[in-house]
Amino acid sequence: MKKIFIEENIIDFDSKVRITGKDFNHMSNSLRVSVGEEFVVGDASYNEYLGIISEVDKNEILIEIKNRIVRKRNDIDVTLFFSALKGDKNEDIIRKCSEIGVNTFIPTITKNSIVELNDKNGANKLLRWRALARESSMQCGRERIPEIFPIIYFDDLNKYAINSLKIFGEINSEKSLKSVFQENVQTRRFACFMGPEGDFTKYEIERLKSMGWIGVNLGDNILRSETSAIFVASSIYFFYPGGDE
Repeated sequence: MKKIFIEENIIDFDSKVRITGKDFNHMSNSLRVSVGEEFVVGDASYNEYLGIISEVDKNEILIEIKNRIVRKRNDIDVTLFFSALKGDKNEDIIRKCSEIGVNTFIPTITKNSIVELNDKNGANKLLRWRALARESSMQCGRERIPEIFPIIYFDDLNKYAINSLKIFGEINSEKSLKSVFQENVQTRRFACFMGPEGDFTKYEIERLKSMGWIGVNLGDNILRSETSAIFVASSIYFFYPGGDE
């Protein structure tokens, strides 16, 4: 069933939600919705409701709220740290990892970061990334929209990885992703850091380990940064089934 997020809380059943602007354009032009079609409506508190389209006008769509939808919440929490990449690669990470279930994205400055984000450029990218996360969440029907943080510095990593199993991609590590998972079967919070296109420096690898991060290799093949992020996120949700979101 298709899903739409709204920015207010739904208080009463049988109330009507008004859809305008970009969401209206998406629903009317891309989805070509019609009266009587059912939708899942997610409100500002991430409660979900069954809604039925009651009216389609030139500039707005009305959805009548019928009843609350309750489903088991996924107790797996994944924060993905990534170094800003060239072109559309960051967007690929956010789209795919949002669909997989990643909860939080944090762009991080490393020594070999190729893309520099100044204040204006960074703010524009942040808006774009948040819009993509929202679109991907509607497309896949997940319960919550992932949070995307403003860019942080390398030495601030641990402030955002409290009480988490902290892993990072290290090509020459003797530890496999599977072995780390098997040693931490009860874990429910994960912080994952995939390196830039030029990889982490020797200093960064040593610094990460001193901060409690575990270096893992991702197999025999050397993966691109964006592929690594998608691979690790998928592996977590495969190994640690936490219920449907």
